[in-house]
Amino acid sequence: MLDKSKRSKIASFVACCQKAKAEGIQIFRPVPGEAGLYEVKAFVEPPREDSDWVYLDAWTASVVCMVYDALTGEKREHFSQLPPLKAIRVSWEIFNAIKGKS
Repeated sequence: MLDKSKRSKIASFVACCQKAKAEGIQIFRPVPGEAGLYEVKAFVEPPREDSDWVYLDAWTASVVCMVYDALTGEKREHFSQLPPLKAIRVSWEIFNAIKGKS
C-alpha cells in the first residue's frame, strides 16, 4: 500500500517530470475530480495491478523537460496543459527528429 503521507499533489504533468528528472523514477496518477492535478510519489514498491498509478522514469521525464524548456510563451503554456501520454509522445517525436538531424 502506498503511504499517503509521502504523496505530493502537483499542478501539471511537466512538474511531475521535473520531479522525476531530479529525484529518479516516480509513480503518478491524476487526482480524481481535479483536472490537471496529479499525485506523485517516489517509486519504492510496485503499485497493485488494479491501481491507476503510472510509472515515470527519469529518462522520459528528462525528454519532456528538454522540450518544455525549449518552448516559450504560449507554446510552453499549451504544452504544459497536454495530457501526459500526449506530452510524452510529442516529446519523443521532437527528440527523435532532432537526434536524426545530428
